[in-house]
Amino acid sequence: MAGDVRINRRGRPKNFDAFRELCQKICHERVTLDGEVMTRLEVILRDWAGSKDAQKQIALVQYGYGKPPDKIETNLPPRTVVRLHWAHERPDLLQHADGPIIAVNGEGTRRPLLADAD
Repeated sequence: MAGDVRINRRGRPKNFDAFRELCQKICHERVTLDGEVMTRLEVILRDWAGSKDAQKQIALVQYGYGKPPDKIETNLPPRTVVRLHWAHERPDLLQHADGPIIAVNGEGTRRPLLADAD
């Protein structure tokens, strides 16, 4: 037996390379749309940008700027919850020029948000 039959030892099929080359050739063809000359690829991307289909909009952004990470890697202990807020969402968080960011609990007392903050 020649090993695991699930392993593709011959690489990607050659006909896929030809298909990809044809797709790129078609995408680079010049077309006229509403009096403006552009590539077919540009027509597709403009369609995605103006579409009401959210999947097309997401695809446009991901192809243009990269897919956002599915998971944010941290070195926090397990089961730690991190909540991020904009300043206008949490008026109880204050930044003072003479000290760390502090939280006001509504009773007039203040405590540092970070354990190592003095």
